Amino acid sequence: MNVSNSSDVLIAIRTHFWADEVRRLTHKLYSETIGFDFVVLVDETRGSIDVSPFEKVSHTADLSDMNLPHWPSTSLNLHYNGDYALYALRKKKPGYKMYFMLESDAVTNIDLRSLLNHCLNEDIALLAKVDQIDDPVVAECFTSIRRWFPHYARVFFPLIGASGYLIDRLYESRLTIKADEGAEADWPYCEAYVGAFL
Repeated sequence: MNVSNSSDVLIAIRTHFWADEVRRLTHKLYSETIGFDFVVLVDETRGSIDVSPFEKVSHTADLSDMNLPHWPSTSLNLHYNGDYALYALRKKKPGYKMYFMLESDAVTNIDLRSLLNHCLNEDIALLAKVDQIDDPVVAECFTSIRRWFPHYARVFFPLIGASGYLIDRLYESRLTIKADEGAEADWPYCEAYVGAFL
């Protein structure tokens, strides 16, 4: 299947500011993915950001409308809970088979069309760097994952592709964990959460 003109994939560049370097990288990613649906996923917690001429999908750090908590309350919500951006994107732009999200300070040097074709053809649910599989936990924010999952891995987030189905399952699992007594004290860090969930 050739998806080069398909709307099965949504490409999103994720940012919380709009400066010359972000504009340049956004244009680069857009030019590499012409024919795919493309948006700029913007954290507008600090105010409105104009990303024209690109389509903007706006969210803030407050995702309580999706029943997602700001836990731990002492952290930057969208840093500690980086997976929340995927849920906001899926909610506002439903219906895609795959969502590909790139941080605004990351650069790709791969053939994205071929990679996305491969993911769709092989029904791949996650495209990301996964490492530290069942290694000793190396950071304090990763320790809480042991309460929720028997195995551990880290998914690095500068570039992530996830199927709509996987995003839905991750979101549902977050809500299940939230309902558990004492969940706030052991709220899993995004990179460990996605890795352990798999």
